[in-house]
Amino acid sequence: MSPPPVDREGFLALLAALIDAARDDGSIVGLAVLDVRDFNRINGVYGFAAGDQVIAEITERLQTISRKSPVARRVGANSFAVIFSGIASPELLPLIGSRIVRTASESLLVGDQEIVFDVQVGLAAFPNDAWNTEALYFLAEQALRLARQRNAAYAVHAPDELQRQRSLWKQELELGDALASNELQLWYQPRVALSDETYERPEALLRWFQKNGSVAAPERLVPAIEQGGRGAELTRWVLNTALRQSRRWPGLGVSVNISAVALALPEAVDTLTSALRIWNVAPQGLTVEIAEASLARGAEACEQQLKPLREAGIRIAVDGFGTGSCSLAQFKTLRVDEIKIDRKLVATAARSPGDRLLCEHLIALAHGFGMKVVAVGVEDEPTRDLFRHLGCDSAQGYLVGKSMTDEDFLAWTRAKGMAEPHS
Repeated sequence: MSPPPVDREGFLALLAALIDAARDDGSIVGLAVLDVRDFNRINGVYGFAAGDQVIAEITERLQTISRKSPVARRVGANSFAVIFSGIASPELLPLIGSRIVRTASESLLVGDQEIVFDVQVGLAAFPNDAWNTEALYFLAEQALRLARQRNAAYAVHAPDELQRQRSLWKQELELGDALASNELQLWYQPRVALSDETYERPEALLRWFQKNGSVAAPERLVPAIEQGGRGAELTRWVLNTALRQSRRWPGLGVSVNISAVALALPEAVDTLTSALRIWNVAPQGLTVEIAEASLARGAEACEQQLKPLREAGIRIAVDGFGTGSCSLAQFKTLRVDEIKIDRKLVATAARSPGDRLLCEHLIALAHGFGMKVVAVGVEDEPTRDLFRHLGCDSAQGYLVGKSMTDEDFLAWTRAKGMAEPHS
């Protein structure tokens, strides 16, 4: 079975004609754009002939989705587009997306091999979302990008989401300029062991001091890092800066936040180990913190990313623990050195019996699996005393110390009796 040729221009001409007709009769035209997830993997594992059969089979399946014989074409190497003329309402787009996924994603037998694959779909409608062919196709492609970002089977165009994406793109460009013009800084927040009040490795916190004099909020930084193309560059900068500056307070080490996106890059481990070699820091002197939300991708995917770090001797912590989606099953398979209880949960534990009980169980459970526990956001003595009573290992927050520049943190360590190295 040979795959059909790519015919994007021909498809757009058909879409334009159907939109012109819909303008005359006031009907609605739905557009779906889809592609095959991990298609290159299919070619790599099963061969290009098998990949061709998958493309041909999906094209045939798309022609059977609707009794109205939708127009379906191959518009890219592993991408397709489908026109649904005369749909009753744009509210039906989610149902159309779900049906496309069910129909197109069924496994295919090639020789004696069963190839399992699935598709992702983006949807938009004329005239509700756009008034011409190019704009409608663009919005459907934007919806497909949204589906990929959400790791969802399909997504429908949403005006607010498009504006968010444009704002994010602007932030990505600004972040690139910030890297080039030294607008970024690392500040350090200390933490203390609750058992004996000894100070432990600080957490490096990224600060973006913008040209207009304002400081970019973390909620602006994180999406720009996670979804932008600067993740690898920024990770290298943060690692090298943190390790270089941490040499001034020997024996403490440093904790660095690294996004799941950055850890998933093929060069992630090399970036980490290279930075350790450059600054002559032992692997145990670095703790990599990942957000608990990253665990939502599943324990297996997370384990694949974290295993090389453990093998290199780097410590691993899970930040923001206790308010996200981590399940007990993931907890059982999670092999990390410590968990950091989310500041929202810490803040309410002293006055909420339910939150206190949850923290108590989290601490006991973590200890049972050999993990240390850090309470984040400890801002008063009653909260500190509570977590000490619950057996929590460490505390971080304003009561211990606010975040500071590297120079201020160095002065702080001197005041606490931790001298700067001579070398």
